[in-house]
Amino acid sequence: MWIDKLYHRYMYIKIIFLYLICLFREKLVEKMKAGPYAIFTDGSNDNDIKKMMPLTISVLDEEGVKTEFLDMGLTERTTAEGML
Repeated sequence: MWIDKLYHRYMYIKIIFLYLICLFREKLVEKMKAGPYAIFTDGSNDNDIKKMMPLTISVLDEEGVKTEFLDMGLTERTTAEGML
């Protein structure tokens, strides 16, 4: 059936996408281990129960400062205490 083919194609794309995410995250963590870095976050102010907390990293390497996205966390509290 065509729906089965579509589902399998979607699953293959999802697997490749998740692999690339892991690969990029590992490279970013290696850069963080090699030199100084800074972590930035910005909480959402919507009215949902769970809030999205994007984590962005700035890393200093031989080419200068580079800022990259690390992860998108979810939290119920966007205070400093709630993020820890």
